[in-house]
Amino acid sequence: MRRWFGLQDWDPQAEGMRVLGPGTDWDHGGPAVFHAQWWLRRHWGRAFEVVNLVPDGLTLPAGSGQGWALLRRREVEVSVEELERGASEPASEVDFASAAGRA
Repeated sequence: MRRWFGLQDWDPQAEGMRVLGPGTDWDHGGPAVFHAQWWLRRHWGRAFEVVNLVPDGLTLPAGSGQGWALLRRREVEVSVEELERGASEPASEVDFASAAGRA
């Protein structure tokens, strides 16, 4: 799947989230967002217990296709800013968020 989207240069250990085509309307395929497991656990883990993360095989054989996450809501109040917070993140993630206009 990474090859289909031109993500050969994406290092998920250094850059936890990559957004392709932000703002692209659905008639033209819409945006695509790729997450590293550590990024999902660190950010979404603030609002959800991560029960299971499967990186691929949702609609295609294992090793390809889209993954899925099984999450359980935590009994906490979490703002959008807290979910997006980059404190203690690798510098590349903070830099990427800034470049994308999200930090």
